[in-house]
Amino acid sequence: MTDPHALGASFTPYLAELLLARGGLSWVRLFVSIPGCVACVAVSLTTDVSLDDAKSRPGWRGRMRRE
Repeated sequence: MTDPHALGASFTPYLAELLLARGGLSWVRLFVSIPGCVACVAVSLTTDVSLDDAKSRPGWRGRMRRE
């Protein structure tokens, strides 16, 4: 079965070329900047996990060090 992320990554340059041909460079900028903005919002909404919370989760093997 094909990985959907690999398919999207291989399709992106062709879509960017199509947007460039039909709408110009401003459409390509929009096409690139929207996922970047979504990623920034997603990172800003994540919370930091403290060491005590990490120890209580299954699969913790002591890889986190207290600084």
